[in-house]
Amino acid sequence: MIIDLHSHILPGMDDGAASMEDALEMARMAVDAGTEIIAATVHGDFSRGLLRRLGWKRYMERYRSRLAEFRLELKRKQIPLEVMEGMEILVNKDLFRFIDETEEEGLPSLNGGGSILVEFEFDVSGTSLMDSLERLMQKKRKIVLAHPERYDCVKRDSAILYALYD
Repeated sequence: MIIDLHSHILPGMDDGAASMEDALEMARMAVDAGTEIIAATVHGDFSRGLLRRLGWKRYMERYRSRLAEFRLELKRKQIPLEVMEGMEILVNKDLFRFIDETEEEGLPSLNGGGSILVEFEFDVSGTSLMDSLERLMQKKRKIVLAHPERYDCVKRDSAILYALYD
């Protein structure tokens, strides 16, 4: 069974699928490649973009509405792909402000479990990356790190990734 934990398949939410037709084509391609489950991990950036403009509550309402519409379309088109909830959360000061103010209520995890998918700006320092991950793990969350190969600190010293296993 193939499970894709990171996709921008929901239409009109971020820089992924621009339309429902695009999303359905992405779904067909995923199924053709053997994927049975895919996480609809839209960008979660508390400092800019749609999330910043709409606010958390309205953003999540839109996300869940689009997710329900997409699931319905998959069923109507008989595309056998299970789509689970998730978000690719950008780690920055605005995320930590949100967590501190709300006690992390509703921060979307992968399929409602205890794991969150996070990303950093590509120029993040190793110290900042490690400190931020430690802070998130103190919130009793398991971390799935998106795109570690893109971070400058990892390109300079890949051993930083091994420290995450401790």
